[in-house]
Order: sequence, then structure tokens, then C-alpha cells
Amino acid sequence: MLLSQEGEKIPVEVSTKVTQVAQQPGIILYIRDIRERLRLQRIIEEKNQQLLESIEYARRLQVGALPSLAQVQVLFPRSFLLYLPRDIVSGDFYWIAEKSGKRFLAVGDCTGHGVPGAMMVMLSLAFLNQALSNLVTPTPAQLLTFLHRSLCNTFDTQRVRDGADILLLEWSEGGMLRWASANRPLWYFREGEIIEEKGERAPVGGSTDPTYVWSDRLLSPIRGRLFLSTDGYADQFGGERAKKLTTGRFKRLLGETASLPLAEQAEYLRRFFSEWKGNLEQVDDVLVVGLEL
Repeated sequence: MLLSQEGEKIPVEVSTKVTQVAQQPGIILYIRDIRERLRLQRIIEEKNQQLLESIEYARRLQVGALPSLAQVQVLFPRSFLLYLPRDIVSGDFYWIAEKSGKRFLAVGDCTGHGVPGAMMVMLSLAFLNQALSNLVTPTPAQLLTFLHRSLCNTFDTQRVRDGADILLLEWSEGGMLRWASANRPLWYFREGEIIEEKGERAPVGGSTDPTYVWSDRLLSPIRGRLFLSTDGYADQFGGERAKKLTTGRFKRLLGETASLPLAEQAEYLRRFFSEWKGNLEQVDDVLVVGLEL
């Protein structure tokens, strides 16, 4: 600190340089007034704090819009959730509903992550709830098609191409499983291996033709586990060589742990992901749902 002529304390930054003066060693002192720098730094810190508080509030809203694990297990008693947002808020989401004796479950991955992804999540949840209310006898394909049309009507699809990859299931007490998919596979464990059913290669939203209509598919009753997942787990870099985990290895991991109780499988997957990632940054939101029907 220096004192001005008026006695005001002035914060300064001091640096030195060794030189020669008249063939004698000397030191030059550089003194800079840093009041303006500190003022700007305080403004930036205040703005960052306000931004963090705003995003944290958005997280509370998003968490409130998503069902808790206890709510999921009311409709799907034997199930687990592994939900790991990359940032404070997430672009991944899950949705449950019940109507006319049928139970619905969706897992979605919206374009982007963080705040933009979270905004798409809230829209998707609202449109799915609206679809469930408007459709008399909704099916997974009808729900996806309604969501797709709603997103396309909301945005100028020539300028906003954002949307979501979604897998949506319908299960009834008879055991029959009806499902539809926008760009996500359905995996289930049978006779010691993971079976993959590929979804339609068409995400909901602006990158797909607004008139596109999804189709329902049926699966006979499954003895074993079903897995619904976004791509965040498989896309994570880690391990000794900082390589991507890959979908193939993720599927093998699901198969290797499918004999564990559901809660233990979820904890194993959580621990493996943390150890695999190590000190590297998480590259995307992560969502994995496991079911036994």
C-alpha cells in the first residue's frame, strides 16, 4: 500500500529489475496503481456469484421437476437410477407416468448440457405431460410424435435444430412391453448376455422432419433386466490411457454386473465410473436406469 498526498491508501503492485547505473549495480522499482484492476475483479466476482446462485436455483427447479427414486419405484419397484449431471444442471432427464393401467418410463438426452440442455429438459417434461393429458390411449410412439411436433412448433427449425434422443417404454400388468425410440437403443440381459434392440435413427426436434411419425414395437415378457441409458457413461474418457470407455465395454459391464442386486449394481456402476474418470473432466451428463419387470 502507498499513501496519497491526501492520506488515502492506494493498493499497488511492485516489481523489480536489476540493472547497472554508472557501472554500479542497481535496482529499478516499478510501482503500479491497481485500484481499477481490483474494482473490475470485484465486479467479476460478484457477477460470477450471482450466476452461480441463479444456476443453483435452476438446479433446484430441475430436481423438483424430476421424480425421486422413491417415486420411480412406486411404478417400477425393482429399479435403480444412476444420475450424474456434468454441470450443476443437466441435459439428461427421466420421466414416469401412469394412465389406464399402463406405466410409462422415458429416458432422454437433450442437445447440449448445462443451462441450454436444462432448458430443453424442462420443455420436454412439460410436453410429455401435456401429451399424456391430451391423448386418450397414449402409446410410446404417440408420445414421442407429440413431443416432436411440439418442439418443432415451438422453435424455428431452420435456425434451432436442437432436440433430444429418447427411449420410451410402456409396461402393463400382463407383462407385454411396448416401446418406441428416438435414436437410443434398448438393452436387456438374457441367458448371460446383453441383447440390443436398436431404435429409430431420428431424434425428436428440429433435425428431424416435422412430419415424422414414430412406430411402436413390442417385446414379449422379459425375465431379467432392462437398461435405458444416455450416451454419457460410454463416452467418458479415462483409464490408464485416457481413452473413451465405448458402448461395447459399457454393455459388457452391464452384463457382468447384472447378477448383483439392483442397488449394488447401481453403486458398482457409480464407483467404476468415478475410478475410470479419475482426475479427468466429466465430458457429458450421465443417466442409466435399470429395471426388472
